[in-house]
Amino acid sequence: MAKPSGDGVSHHTWNKPGIWLRWVRNYKEATGIEGARSSTEVPAWSASRVTFIIFDSPPHFVRRTLDSLRARGAWRVPTREPLWLLAEFLRCWHQTVDEAAWSITKLANEVEQTTFQEAAKLPDPTEEPFTPLPLFKAHVVAKNGIYSLEALDSALKCIDKAVDYHNDVQPRSPDWDDVHKSLLYTTDLFHSTRYRINSVNDRMKNVINLVSTAPGSPTSSPTPSVSSEARQSQKE
Repeated sequence: MAKPSGDGVSHHTWNKPGIWLRWVRNYKEATGIEGARSSTEVPAWSASRVTFIIFDSPPHFVRRTLDSLRARGAWRVPTREPLWLLAEFLRCWHQTVDEAAWSITKLANEVEQTTFQEAAKLPDPTEEPFTPLPLFKAHVVAKNGIYSLEALDSALKCIDKAVDYHNDVQPRSPDWDDVHKSLLYTTDLFHSTRYRINSVNDRMKNVINLVSTAPGSPTSSPTPSVSSEARQSQKE
């Protein structure tokens, strides 16, 4: 996913984090390692081994996860509810995607204002010289919106699979409800940001359509003349 930076057009920060989560329940039975407690001695959800790897991610992703563990004071939670780690990671990822979405929204606002201001100053297309409206910045905003939708959709698909799996986990640990609610809440966060990006994409389509049909545009129909009344109406 590309996060606009600087002028938002020529500079971007790319974020491409990934995770690997492995949960081995009934650790002694699965590995044969002596000393591991069997599922007959303790509840099945507590006799487990969890491996969680985050790669290609900003440092604050790892820091936030560790800070959450310290704040709870319960390092045992991830060993009996590993999807809690996934929920925490996705919360961090949502924060990054949401910040990018707001940056894209700000750029979209600038593109709209600039385009409408330039459209109001368009000369008669039969007169020379005629300068077409710029499309490059609108293209960059629309492209970043598409990247953001890809990131949002992949995260939502990941959460949906996690929620389905979590529904089937038996027996359920004492932390099951909290973790499940956290996953569902994270889903709502991503959907909220997705609505905003969809709105931005629709607005950029409107701008591009306006530019492509403006008098004098290469894709517009030939217009012999524009009356002063019509031009005043366009300005309003």
